[in-house]
Amino acid sequence: MKSAAKVVRDMLDAVLRGDEASAMSHIHPDIKVIEPDSLVYGGVHNGLSAFHTDVYGVILSKLNIGIGRCEVIGSENKVAVSMDVTFTSRKTGQSLLMPFVELYTVCDEKISDLDVYPQDTKRLAEFWDAN
Repeated sequence: MKSAAKVVRDMLDAVLRGDEASAMSHIHPDIKVIEPDSLVYGGVHNGLSAFHTDVYGVILSKLNIGIGRCEVIGSENKVAVSMDVTFTSRKTGQSLLMPFVELYTVCDEKISDLDVYPQDTKRLAEFWDAN
């Protein structure tokens, strides 16, 4: 059985490879994702389809994602990830480095809950609007 930390790391690795099918295979069909309300894709998103379309799809339609530092700390079913995410505009090529903390719950080797905390939502929203 995979540890919760391994499930999360495998999903993040798939995102970075651009392997959407593999990334989504790590997501529970009934996932609940909470993004800061101040972001374009903010709010509570329930279910795999909502996560795929309203969060993952919206972000990748405009930005490429890179992850630098990535520390995964986990227990049996809870994982915290502290990471540095670089967003690069597909339109302008400009980049923004943003520290993040994400909190994951894993159930049956699938990510069932995700709470996302960018360090500076105002700066991220301004970058989104400018690019």
